[in-house]
Amino acid sequence: MGSAIVAPGCLSSSSPLLSPEDDFLATYDKVARIRRSLSGSITLVRHRLSGELFAMKTVCRDLPLCSENARNEIELMTELSRSIGGYDNVVQLADHLTLDRSTHIIVMEYVPGGDLLDLLQVNGPTPESKARIVFQGIVRGLTALHRKWICHLDLSLENILLSKDGAPKICDLGQARRFKPGEYFRGRKGQCFKGPDADVWSLGVCLFCLLFACHPYRATSSGAVNHEHLLRDGPQTLAHRWNLHPAVSDDAFDLLSAMLRPAATRITLADVAAHPWTNPLDT
Repeated sequence: MGSAIVAPGCLSSSSPLLSPEDDFLATYDKVARIRRSLSGSITLVRHRLSGELFAMKTVCRDLPLCSENARNEIELMTELSRSIGGYDNVVQLADHLTLDRSTHIIVMEYVPGGDLLDLLQVNGPTPESKARIVFQGIVRGLTALHRKWICHLDLSLENILLSKDGAPKICDLGQARRFKPGEYFRGRKGQCFKGPDADVWSLGVCLFCLLFACHPYRATSSGAVNHEHLLRDGPQTLAHRWNLHPAVSDDAFDLLSAMLRPAATRITLADVAAHPWTNPLDT
């Protein structure tokens, strides 16, 4: 993992001839654009002194939600970067700059292996033994966040990157929130939920996608996601009904069923980590 070149919030010495943005950007050379988004872009950059590669995320859209997410991501990543160890499976912050209410620059460690969605689109279903290794890393990263009382709330294939040796790293903390034991959040449709419960559901969706290379639900004609059949029938029934071919063990289906169920009976993240499928040597 790349270590931070500059402590978060500590920028290079300023030149009176350069604006703060120009002075900051002069520290890095642009290498290639990684991706564009509705709120800005992510660019591969190289630190001029060390030669180390980083991913530079620029948020420059004057939308309150985009700016709020960027500020939130900087705050939480700064907190994590000041912690000692335990975050190998969470993307690390290297530097950041906030210019105004709508322009934020976040420099993060570069994770060269793409995201899980890229992996599945190229390779299809992941063999169970390999899926377990990736899943274990995601669980470790999510556990590290929860131990800091941070729930991700946007865990998805696109937000899990892979290092050059295949280790997963959770990224994009824009929608993450601090939580208290038993605290409820209110969703966009007014529903109440606990942050850790929501993360376990998303973790279950990611595991289903890893094993079958498809989501465990279908969109309605209006484009909305319908979870009713998943909650009613369970992932194993759906896999057979949809003729999904990969051979998956009973332990894997047991874990999926325990995560992809109503929150009242859903297992905790600690239970996920201790499950026989996640850690078969513990049984």
